[in-house]
Amino acid sequence: MACRSLLLRILEAARKERLIATNPIREVDAPEPPVNPDEIFGNVRRRTFTPEEFGEFLAACRPFYRDHFLTQAGIGLRPGELLGLRRRRVQPERRRIEVLEVRYEAGKFGRGFKDRPKSPASIRVVPMAEAVHEAIVRRLPPGGDPDDLVFTGPGGNRWAKRGARPPLSTHNYRRVYKAVIVSRVKAPDGTITERPRFPHLDLHGPHDLRHTFATWLEDAGIPSRVIDELMGHVGGRMERGVSPMGALYRETTREMLARATAAIDDRLAVALKVAARLLPEVEERRRSRRARKTFSLRLARAFQRVGVAMCWLRMVSLVSWRDVAC
Repeated sequence: MACRSLLLRILEAARKERLIATNPIREVDAPEPPVNPDEIFGNVRRRTFTPEEFGEFLAACRPFYRDHFLTQAGIGLRPGELLGLRRRRVQPERRRIEVLEVRYEAGKFGRGFKDRPKSPASIRVVPMAEAVHEAIVRRLPPGGDPDDLVFTGPGGNRWAKRGARPPLSTHNYRRVYKAVIVSRVKAPDGTITERPRFPHLDLHGPHDLRHTFATWLEDAGIPSRVIDELMGHVGGRMERGVSPMGALYRETTREMLARATAAIDDRLAVALKVAARLLPEVEERRRSRRARKTFSLRLARAFQRVGVAMCWLRMVSLVSWRDVAC
């Protein structure tokens, strides 16, 4: 399907340039996608979190990034939309954000920010649940510039000092997500193996949180047209039993947005409750690992200092024996 779509666009561009008379791909029917029986029978692994599973996820992730992931799951932004969000696009008093600028990475072709998202439908207004509102307010230092990014990296490297709020790349954001869903287990012989933290889920990257947002809204009975609108999808899925004209004449009211926000609030409240219950245990494990790492570093430095001292004593002894021989 991807090859056909690419070839269709190439030939369509050639047709517009009058290099060919017609686009022959338009005369060829697209192949039917294969049917996966496991999907029909419900035997495939989910790509979405339940509120309880998302609470475990939040407890396991690094504290600096909890607000990032909570916000993405609470408003369904794409990773590039989240990392490109500017202060001026956030309206805390109206409990909404405006989605426009996007963070992008194109490999050797560069990286940066675009002033427009991938499609006109992606330019949208998304309401904020209470938990999302609190997370965004925590990420906005007082007295900032309107062009400041809301969700940044922690700094503390050779490019930016800690607390400088440098831009966070989508690649590093994905790495942080991967570090949460994959746990590293050290065996008695010292070998480290990686195990999925949620083996019953089919997780890929931060885009899973966007799937989670849509699934939570659908579970709450929010119409698919409204879900598509909030997620910035082009067009929208036709609701069962709704005519195209009926879908055209319907608008998303404040009451419907309030229902959607309340549904997300309820599920995030469950997730935060689970995270709060698990955090003491997780933090204790982190302190223990940090203490072991600190002890190992100090021991290595001590051995290094002893080795330097032994070398110095050996050199002094050699020099003194030479003096005696002379």
